[in-house]
Amino acid sequence: MPYEFQRILVDADSLLYRCGFAAEGEPVSHACHNLKSQINQIKEYLGTDNMDLFIKGKGNFRTDIAVSTVYKGTRPSRVPTMYPDLRKYIIEVHGAKEVDGMEADDAVSVELWNNRDSDSGVILAAMDKDLWNTPGWHFNYDPRKWTTEYVPVAKANRNFLKQLLIGDRSDNVPGLPRLPEAFKESLNIRTKGIGEKTAEKILECYESNKTLLQAVYCMYMEYGEEEGWDTSTSRGYFTEQGQLLWMTRELDAEGKPVLWEPPAWLV
Repeated sequence: MPYEFQRILVDADSLLYRCGFAAEGEPVSHACHNLKSQINQIKEYLGTDNMDLFIKGKGNFRTDIAVSTVYKGTRPSRVPTMYPDLRKYIIEVHGAKEVDGMEADDAVSVELWNNRDSDSGVILAAMDKDLWNTPGWHFNYDPRKWTTEYVPVAKANRNFLKQLLIGDRSDNVPGLPRLPEAFKESLNIRTKGIGEKTAEKILECYESNKTLLQAVYCMYMEYGEEEGWDTSTSRGYFTEQGQLLWMTRELDAEGKPVLWEPPAWLV
C-alpha cells in the first residue's frame, strides 16, 4: 500500500446490488456472507477496521434539478430479490448509514472533501467513476481493477469538466450532446458525439482548468445557438448539467447539498 489509512468511507450501494444479483436463487444467508466477505476484503487490503458505510435512503435532489431529461430515467428498475434483506443486514450488522435527500455517493463525497489532504488517513472505496470528481484518496473495489489513487483538487476538477462534456449515460445525463461545428473545425475533431476519446482530445487542447471551463461553457452556448435556443436557455442547460454531474462537497446549514454554480466570471 502507498499509504497507511485510518478510516474507510464506502459507497455501499454497488456492494448490495452485486452480492444480491450474484446470489439470486440462493438463500439470503449466502448473499449476506458474500457481502460480509467483500467488506472484510476491503478492510484487510486497506489495513484498517475503521469503516463507515453509506447506502441510499429516501429522496434525491437531482430529480428536481433534471428538467431536460428524467434523471436515471433509462436505468433498469430491476433490483435483487433479496435487496431488502441485504439492506437490513448491512444496517443492523455493519452499521451502514441511510442517506436521505441525496445519493450515498454524495454523502461519502462530502466526507472525503473534508479529508481531502493526502496525509488525512481517509480513503473512499467505491466503483462509481463520478466520485473521482472529488479530491482525496480513492480505492476502486471493482475486482477487475482493485486500484488505489490519490486525486489532487486540480485533477478532480478536471475530471468534472471532462464529465461535463461526456455526461453520464447510466444516469441519463446527456452532458454536451454533440460538439458544435465551430469547435470541430478549430480542434480538428471529426466526430459529432463526445465520448471518452474525444473528450480526452479536447482536454489536451487546454492547459489550465480555467481555460478548459471557459471553452466547455462556450461549447454549450454554441450548441444552444445551433439548436435555436436563446442565451438564457443555453446557460440554464449548462448549469443543469453541471449540477447533475457535480459530486456534493459541502452541505448548507440545513444539511442540504450546496449546488454547483458557474463562476461569476464565466460569460
